[in-house]
Amino acid sequence: MIERFGSKRRRLSVLAVVSGAAVLAAAYAYGSITTTNNQYTGCLAGGQISSVNIGSTPTKTCPKSATQISWSQAGPQGLPGANGIDGADGVSVTSTTEPAGANCADGGSKFTAANGITYACNGAKGDQGPAGDPGPGISSMDDLNGTTCAVGSTAGAVIVTTGDDGTITLKCDTTVNCGARPAAAAHSTWSCSGGTWTLVCDATWYDQDGDPANGCEFLADSWSDSVDAPTVVGTLQRGQSASRNGTLYPAGDQDWFQVTFAAGSDISVSLTTNPGSTFAFDVYQDILGIRTALALNKTSWSITNGGTSAITYFIGVHSLSSTVIANPYVVEFVAG
Repeated sequence: MIERFGSKRRRLSVLAVVSGAAVLAAAYAYGSITTTNNQYTGCLAGGQISSVNIGSTPTKTCPKSATQISWSQAGPQGLPGANGIDGADGVSVTSTTEPAGANCADGGSKFTAANGITYACNGAKGDQGPAGDPGPGISSMDDLNGTTCAVGSTAGAVIVTTGDDGTITLKCDTTVNCGARPAAAAHSTWSCSGGTWTLVCDATWYDQDGDPANGCEFLADSWSDSVDAPTVVGTLQRGQSASRNGTLYPAGDQDWFQVTFAAGSDISVSLTTNPGSTFAFDVYQDILGIRTALALNKTSWSITNGGTSAITYFIGVHSLSSTVIANPYVVEFVAG
C-alpha cells in the first residue's frame, strides 16, 4: 500500500516508480537496520528513495523536489538453512564401586572418563533405631517348636543362633548328654546322638581298622561307581595304552571307565594287578541306544575293531568276594 504526503502534481510519478522504489527501499532498510517492523516511510525523487525511516510516521519532511511516501514490505518465508556441523563425540564413562575412605566416607560409586573423575557417594548411616519389643518370656523350647529343652536348666542346653537378617534360632544342644567331646581325629568329625559320640568320616575317607582314635585312615579312589556316568579315560589311537589303579571300598563299590578305541585297533583289557584274583571286570557297549553287556567277570578280554570308525566300551571293575579287600588293583587298556 502506498500513501502520498506530497502534492497532487506528483501522484502519477509516485505510482510509476512505487514498485521499484519499494524494492529498493526495502533492500536499503533491511540491509541497514535489523527489525521485525515491515512499515517504512521515505522521500521519492527521480526514481530514488531517500530518508528511509522504519515505521508508519515520517521523522522528517521531504524537500519540495521529493514526494513523501510510505509502504509495507514483507517477503516470503526464506528456505531452511543448512544443518550445522556435528558436535564433538562424548567421552566414555566407566563406573566402579568406591570403598569407604577419603573420597566417600561411606563408600559409593566412582565414574572415570577421559576428562576427569567424579564420585557419587552413599549417604551417611542413619541413627540407631529404638530397641524392639522383647516379646513374651520363654520357659522352655517346648514353647517354640515342641522340643522339650528347659532354658537355663543345664549349662549349654540351648544354642542361640542369630542370622544375618536378624532371625534368632533356638535349638537344644544335645551334646550335653554325650559328655566331653573326644579328641579330634584325622579326616573326620564327631557327632553326638543318643548320648553317644560317633566318628563321621570326611568324603572318600573310611575308618577301615575300626579304631576311632586314629580317625578315618583309608582314602578310597574317586572313580565313578555308575555305568551310566563312568569316568572317561579318553580315545586311544593304535599303539597307545592307558591304565587306572584303584581300590574297591566299601563293600559293593565298583569303578566304571569309558574308553574309546580307534578304528582298526586290536583291543585288549586286563587286570595287571589283581591281589588274590579277587577282582574282575565287566564290558558293556551301547547297542541301538541301550547299554548292553558283552562280557562279564573277566580278568582279561580282547577284540578287534575291524570297522572304519572308533568304538567305545564301558569297563566296570568289581570284587568277586563278599569280603571287603582294600588292596589296590590296576586295569590296563590297549589299542594295538
